Amino acid sequence: MVASTLLGVLSIVAKAATLDLTGAMTLALEKNLDVRLSVFSIGDKEAALTKTMGDFDFNLSGTVTRDHAETPSSSSLDGVGSVVRSDSMSYKPTLSRKTIYGTELSVPYSYTTSESNSSYNRIPVGHNTSLALKVTQPLLKPFQDDYFRRNIRRAEFDLAQARAKHGEKLDDTALRAAELFLETAREQQTLRVQEMMYENARQAEEFVKLKKRVGKSSSIEVLEAEAATSKALDGVLSSRLSMATKMDDLSIHVFGQTQTIDLSDGLKEFLGGNPRNDLNSLVALAQKRRSERVSQVQATKKSEVELSAARADLLPTFNFESSYTHKGLAEGFGASQQQVSRGDFPSWSLGLKLERPIMQYAARAALDAKRFAYEQQRLKEAVVVRDIEIEVRKSIRDVDVNWERLQALRNAAMAQRQRIEAVAEKFKAGQISVSDMNRARADAETSEVDEIKSRYAYVKSRLKLMASAGTLLDYVKSTRGLINQPMIE
Repeated sequence: MVASTLLGVLSIVAKAATLDLTGAMTLALEKNLDVRLSVFSIGDKEAALTKTMGDFDFNLSGTVTRDHAETPSSSSLDGVGSVVRSDSMSYKPTLSRKTIYGTELSVPYSYTTSESNSSYNRIPVGHNTSLALKVTQPLLKPFQDDYFRRNIRRAEFDLAQARAKHGEKLDDTALRAAELFLETAREQQTLRVQEMMYENARQAEEFVKLKKRVGKSSSIEVLEAEAATSKALDGVLSSRLSMATKMDDLSIHVFGQTQTIDLSDGLKEFLGGNPRNDLNSLVALAQKRRSERVSQVQATKKSEVELSAARADLLPTFNFESSYTHKGLAEGFGASQQQVSRGDFPSWSLGLKLERPIMQYAARAALDAKRFAYEQQRLKEAVVVRDIEIEVRKSIRDVDVNWERLQALRNAAMAQRQRIEAVAEKFKAGQISVSDMNRARADAETSEVDEIKSRYAYVKSRLKLMASAGTLLDYVKSTRGLINQPMIE
């Protein structure tokens, strides 16, 4: 009675939507909270890239200045008593920009009105305007955009790495969803076997008790049958608890919350045969597709740019500087501006500027640091290349071994089913004892469970091989076509 009550309570399962293997991976990619959080890291790197692009934006600056001065008069030619007063108002906007080749361009404009009580001033209220073009061009620094755009290049590589790491998160999330699904489905299949074994043990117990009433069975056989039934019940209860735990883990990973799920096996496409896997082809594909390798490649490129910039920093600063200016001075703004437009009073200047730290301690130390970082990054990339090849090799071996084990355990399970049928007939005929029946039943249960575990281990190894080759997401997309997660590529 107690056993029946416990089984009745544990067998209550709420109605739920059906979920298959690829559905679990698809929903995990769409709804898993870790994946959704990973997207924000890409947004951060995109914002950082946009920020660094501001180094080459047009920049508009300006100043407005109001000046008043009173100075003692030292000459009668000033035409004033003892104080010379002057007032001025200046407006100076400047448009400037730096190009990716290091060229610095600026267009300063100035408009100043000035007034003084000194008779030296030919114009009582002067309107002074000027418009200039100034150019500064580095000559020794490399004429490559990577040097002057190195901050942008770093940000671009950081963004590419963030996308690659997000790809790693997608791969890990999909594979983890598949593993949880397979583990839960395995527990579900195991539970069915144990429930069947429990039902057989219970029927055997009733049969032994019935024989005891007619004097054809001993008390020891009844106790053995009861013990076998209790042991089978314990296996059922443990399996139900394990399956419930796996179900919670699966629902949290897929939906982000606990939810009852009805699993659909859907593994026939994997169990029909073991395809031949070419090691060299899969390794080459993995080196191209794996997000870990892509991330390391971007990190190496970033290190190369930084090393190249550090070498260029050893060169002295040698700039060509030039300016060309038109000026105007008149009693009104319009007349002064016309002088500027006509170029009545042009002026220009050309020059060279040389600057170099004598010992260059900082630049040399920075170059050494970047060289060490570059060599270290190359070793990291080489380690990833090696690990990917080892992982693919191991995955292929696991697939082949698991397939062979599956075939062997399938045959063993089939033989055990035939054996238990024969043993059951002998038991009913009274030709063997309860102990013999229990041993045969335990062997059959072990064989069935081993075959189930082998089946799911083989499917899991196939999926791990896809993940190691970088094609797991392609499989999910081609199977379901439901992935809406941003940055899936």
